[in-house]
Amino acid sequence: MSPDLAVLLYLLSGVLFILALRGLSSPETSRRGNYMGMAGMAIAVATTLAVAKPQEAVTWAMILGGVAAGGTVGAVIARRIPMTAMPELVAGFHSLVGMAAVLVAAAAFYAPEAFGIGASGAIRVSSLVEMSLGAAIGAITFTGSVIAFLKLSGRMSGKPILLPGRHLLNIALAIALVTCVVLFCQDQTPVYFWAIVALSRTFPEVILAIFFVKLFGFGPFAGFLALSIATIGFYGKLLAEDIEDMDPAQAEAVRATGASWFQWLNYAVLPQVLPRMIGLGLYRLDINFRESAVVGIVGGGGIGAT
Repeated sequence: MSPDLAVLLYLLSGVLFILALRGLSSPETSRRGNYMGMAGMAIAVATTLAVAKPQEAVTWAMILGGVAAGGTVGAVIARRIPMTAMPELVAGFHSLVGMAAVLVAAAAFYAPEAFGIGASGAIRVSSLVEMSLGAAIGAITFTGSVIAFLKLSGRMSGKPILLPGRHLLNIALAIALVTCVVLFCQDQTPVYFWAIVALSRTFPEVILAIFFVKLFGFGPFAGFLALSIATIGFYGKLLAEDIEDMDPAQAEAVRATGASWFQWLNYAVLPQVLPRMIGLGLYRLDINFRESAVVGIVGGGGIGAT
């Protein structure tokens, strides 16, 4: 499969996921939303298999075993769960997405040769940054979704959790997280990788919003900053992966003409990653709409402003 066709298929699956989320927002369109989500996932999985082209029987057995196990668990839960418990179910499943991102980052760190990003102890710096962002964002997603699940299911009080000195604690966590990312890129040791995961699990977007509300006061500016930081990390991580996977022939041909760096970016890189940029932009826009409701609750403006 050509890279251009793969990008288009991934873009199509992303659009279907967005339409699925929109359909699930209303009981009248929820069935159609489910069908769109299923179609998007089927296209994404089929495209990934066509690009990766696994050959070994063990690999196929692991893939089919994972699909069978996940499908069975999902089907059983879907039949047993009442409609009134759907919000916490979605939050619970969303936490698994974050955990999967952490596990993928860990797999890339411990087996870099399989991902084509170098060798153990000699991983490319750009890949280390991507790895750090993936682990951090995944851990944040996991923790935030678990808390949402516990609150929606009534296992945790819905009242805000306010710790003494929480603002100073948040600043310290942010500084420690950035420090661990820098040290991880320099030393490439497992200690710093898992430190990033541990720190990120305590630093979701709502914590960022609380921190910025303290700095700049109540209003949409604090919420804008919190969501902007999350968006930059999300967008940068996934776009960097696409830039690394783009066809090098086009980039080399443009460089051979004596083009400047801006011309190389405009004529070699941008045409290859533009469909992915549009897809990620739409997907992140949908996420930010949902996150703005939570950010608004703590005074960061947005849809959830009270």
